[in-house]
Amino acid sequence: GYYYRAHLLETNAWANYTWGIGGFSLGVSGSVGYSNMYREGMWRKGLFPNDSKGDSKKLDYLTYDAKLALGYKFSGAHSIEANVAYMQQAPKFATAFVSPRTRNTTTPGLSAERVFGVDASYNLRVGDLKARVSGYCTRIYDQSKVISYYDDVAATFTNFAMSGIDKLHFGLEAAVSIPLYRSLALNGAVSW
Repeated sequence: GYYYRAHLLETNAWANYTWGIGGFSLGVSGSVGYSNMYREGMWRKGLFPNDSKGDSKKLDYLTYDAKLALGYKFSGAHSIEANVAYMQQAPKFATAFVSPRTRNTTTPGLSAERVFGVDASYNLRVGDLKARVSGYCTRIYDQSKVISYYDDVAATFTNFAMSGIDKLHFGLEAAVSIPLYRSLALNGAVSW
């Protein structure tokens, strides 16, 4: 009952640079890209006669990301590292259209998703004993989502499209690896 084509074009160019001197390390990377997508309906659906056949609106997005990694080794046993990232990503085809199987309608308020993240870690290594404590925070802006479900009240299949979703993820993690015998080790982790 469905006949359509998903047209996707994604390009990307990236570069990275790493540098270290003494116990200090630095990594810088970035990318820039372009994303274009549209739906081509191959036949006219009875429910959506004016919005199912032919090409949908073409969606164009500039994508990019920038990342910075810093590290410092105090000694062979103690080190710290921190990372920062900022990126802009195109929405996925499945969330760009309310119902790509049936029509060309795009999700209202659709835009590129932006992500900002930062994390920091302390690492301990004494012989074969390893331990790590990390903290992170990631903020996501303008995410889109389409949920498809059967609506019992209306007795029909429904697509619920959302845009402008913001999320915040943060937490702490601790992990340890304790050698027991030869190559056997006890590994444990806890996170909040």
